[in-house]
Amino acid sequence: MFLENLNLNMRSLCCLFLLLTYPNFSFSQATAFFYDTAGNRIRRNAAPDLTPTLEMDGLLFAEEGLRDFIVNIFEINNTETSGSVIFRISKLSSFQITYPLINGLSGVSGGVQNQNNNWDFTENANFIIATSKPGIKIAQGASATIGFSIKRKSGVAAGTLQNLSVTIIGGSGGDVNLENNQSIVKIGTL
Repeated sequence: MFLENLNLNMRSLCCLFLLLTYPNFSFSQATAFFYDTAGNRIRRNAAPDLTPTLEMDGLLFAEEGLRDFIVNIFEINNTETSGSVIFRISKLSSFQITYPLINGLSGVSGGVQNQNNNWDFTENANFIIATSKPGIKIAQGASATIGFSIKRKSGVAAGTLQNLSVTIIGGSGGDVNLENNQSIVKIGTL
């Protein structure tokens, strides 16, 4: 009982110390906020929250089948991004992924305008990496659309299934929520 009371008293002392040291700040469920100088309004420290989606018309590919897909990057915390937004797409052994370097119309859902001109693309053995160009931001509550094409490689057996994934790099664009930074779609061969 003595230890439990001591433990409770230590927590109380720590809280009291923090309140005396930082009287205008408070934390609630990992969302920081502070009181304004008048002391009568609560202001939330806002930061962007980015989340991706993958859209494609059909997930099964005939031999050497080709189709477009788009990556949408949504800002869902009503805060404009800051700095470069970076995401990566997994490269797949059974499919080849390409991308135009200029804006155009992606053949998804009857045609969707993409914003590829706003992005720089690089590749390594495992990923295609897209980085927003300097000065490009995703406005609060808005989105960016980036277009790609995917083609089944010749010689790939029917019934092959692979996961196509897009991942926003944590912290890029000021993103603070890493729990919703990935979208995965399973695609296959006929």
